[in-house]
Amino acid sequence: MKIIIFIIIACTLFVAWSLCIVGASADEQLEVIYAKDLERKENSMDNTYAPTENKEQEKIKVESIDTIVTMHGDKPYYENKYREVGDKCYHIGYSSYYLDVALEYRKKYFEVVERESDWIPCSERIPEEPKENPVFDGKCLEVYLVTTKYGSSDQDKVYPFRAFWNGINFTDGCRILDVMAWMPLPEPYKEKTE
Repeated sequence: MKIIIFIIIACTLFVAWSLCIVGASADEQLEVIYAKDLERKENSMDNTYAPTENKEQEKIKVESIDTIVTMHGDKPYYENKYREVGDKCYHIGYSSYYLDVALEYRKKYFEVVERESDWIPCSERIPEEPKENPVFDGKCLEVYLVTTKYGSSDQDKVYPFRAFWNGINFTDGCRILDVMAWMPLPEPYKEKTE
């Protein structure tokens, strides 16, 4: 018990001594610490999602892009919400506490592409690496609609059909296909139940 009382007295004396040396009250010290911490966070947070400088970087092709604002404490934070060509989901990034910086990121790193259809040219991008698919006994395969360079007439070249993607090539199950464009399969039809 005497040891605990001694520790408490020693800690109290140390705090009192440190306050006398610094010449500030505990509240003033906390305010200084809080201000320094806030400044450090602002400086580091603003660069958290800033893209790295790359002069040869190709612009990201997007179907849509919006700048949204959220509040971090009492300060607005601007984020670019975008959907890359062919993606079904949105991404958020290229952000800043300053609106002009977030808008500059839009101009510098994004190109809005108007799409006429859901077809994605292979020259633009290829599908992501497939994961193990339980439908195909755990093999890494996905199914897409494709248009191939096949046949002698123009009609043969534009006929869409289903093909497998293994992460390297499109295939019909027997041979590798020379695919011009692809698109994800639509959601299966569901009858309305009343």
